[in-house]
Amino acid sequence: MNFIFPYRLVILVSIILLLSMFECGSGEHRKMRIESGIKNLAYYESCLFFTPEIGLAGGQKEGNAYCWKTTDGGRHWQQKKKLANGMVWDLTEKDGVAYATVVKREKDTLLYTHSVYISCDQGENWQLKCEIVAENTFIDLLVLNDKRMFMVLKTGLLETRDGGKNWELTREREPCRKLSIDDKYLYYSFFHTSPERVSIYYLVRRSLMSGKERLVKLPIGHDVNATCGDVVIIGKSKHMGSYRLEEDMTLTFLGQLKQQSYDIEYIYRQGKQLYATMMISIGLYKLLYSPDGGHRWKFVDKGSWGGAPTCMLSDSSQVQIFILDMPHWLRSYQHKRIFSD
Repeated sequence: MNFIFPYRLVILVSIILLLSMFECGSGEHRKMRIESGIKNLAYYESCLFFTPEIGLAGGQKEGNAYCWKTTDGGRHWQQKKKLANGMVWDLTEKDGVAYATVVKREKDTLLYTHSVYISCDQGENWQLKCEIVAENTFIDLLVLNDKRMFMVLKTGLLETRDGGKNWELTREREPCRKLSIDDKYLYYSFFHTSPERVSIYYLVRRSLMSGKERLVKLPIGHDVNATCGDVVIIGKSKHMGSYRLEEDMTLTFLGQLKQQSYDIEYIYRQGKQLYATMMISIGLYKLLYSPDGGHRWKFVDKGSWGGAPTCMLSDSSQVQIFILDMPHWLRSYQHKRIFSD
């Protein structure tokens, strides 16, 4: 009887397990045909998944704003009741409540009406929360709680502290971009163009308690590519690094992202873990992961995909990305065993 083989087997298994602790999982890619539901969708803009099975898509049909709901991961979709005239531009969620922002341009005044609807039952029923009329069109809605929201417009930033009854113009004229929120601050960036036609970028931190803003001017050639709380992704000549914004507004270098990039399309944080979808060429994306707040970065797998991601779910063991490729396909990417922390 050969007693050497079992020992070799144990050693081999141990090596495989050890390597798996440091290698990214290859992940699973699923491309699913949408069998029914989303028909005559003139324009699609936003997607929100509550679980891997239950999700919403928002858009426009025949000039009206609708949401479609799936309960089987995207294979079948059911059209819900019309929200209003216009289009659902954004879907987001906070504390179990879904928020849908409907935008309509008024023909007589050419102003934009922004209507925020809420749903407490994952999109089955909606009710109007607030409306605001503005000269600029909508970009994004950030929800801190049911009273406190920020609305990002093409040029300008609005804030409400009473659930949308009154809005304060936080910043006017500049295009505010790359926004994020943590427990203490709102972070965003804007830029000015010098007489020499050079873009100079600024990183802003706004206190949620006092409303006081502090900013830091970046060197020429640097730009803010993404913010995720106090972790900031800064690009220089399309090479990116992650930094921590300190209380005194200095930037501490954390780590280098892996390769040349056009943009960070989406960034998500869960504790110290960071997930970022990076556009590596026009219309082509990869997923990056950092287990330690931005010090180390690694591609989740060797693959890439076309089409901008619309929603991301994650927990301590996996991350799942959803991409709606209208009119007939939902693509999802599920990745496991990313890093050993």
